[in-house]
Amino acid sequence: MYRIILQDEKGQKLQLTGTPQYTVTSVSGLDPASATVNISENALFDGATFNSSKVNSRNIVINFAINTPAEDGRIALYKTVKPKRPLRVYVSGTRRKAYIDGYVESLSVDIFGQKEVAQISILCPNPFFSDINSPFTAVGDIELTAINTGDVETGMLITLTAEYGSISSPTVTNTLTGEYITVTQSMSLGDVVTIDTTAGQRSVTLTHNGTTTNIINKLDPTSTWLQLEIGENMFEQTAAMHGENVVTTITYKVLYQGV
Repeated sequence: MYRIILQDEKGQKLQLTGTPQYTVTSVSGLDPASATVNISENALFDGATFNSSKVNSRNIVINFAINTPAEDGRIALYKTVKPKRPLRVYVSGTRRKAYIDGYVESLSVDIFGQKEVAQISILCPNPFFSDINSPFTAVGDIELTAINTGDVETGMLITLTAEYGSISSPTVTNTLTGEYITVTQSMSLGDVVTIDTTAGQRSVTLTHNGTTTNIINKLDPTSTWLQLEIGENMFEQTAAMHGENVVTTITYKVLYQGV
């Protein structure tokens, strides 16, 4: 049996399943989201040429009955589910416990029906569910391993801390793929370089003496925005000088196509 809990932007939660107040009758949008595949037709040969593809945003629609006393359930619903506002949806099954963030597109309630029923439509810009235990963390000096048990590759937050002394131009390499990311920045003891490789929020910053500065211009142009592939990922940290002075931390979410 699935459990569904809604949480508003202030942290207030509303349980839709396993409670006498509501009876969920159907939920759509929990399976893998659809994709858009762009192809080009060519008059010179059969078929077409693949150009690009992407997974579309997700629309979750929840239909349910509001049980007696219906007015109490309806008012509780209004307090948590507000059109245009953020809403987190927790979905728990037998094996997967996950959440997804979205925005309330609509909330409709049939007040005068023989049985009071309601429908919530939630639009989720990021189509993937996050494991409820996310984020996960892997820590190491020279080498470290991060395991992605999800369904899709994911971006990560790479934190390089000059723990034992100064360093120059740190590099993080995926030893399985050979891809790497290099920041041509000198770091003093205590400095922190943070690299976010998540699509839509990629950034490189330096924190020095408590002040954080954007240093994306220090990103080596041959670098790759590293992603965590499905399964085991092995990374090695090096530097132009004194790479042994760095502690590397990788923080990431485990993402699911559906629950």
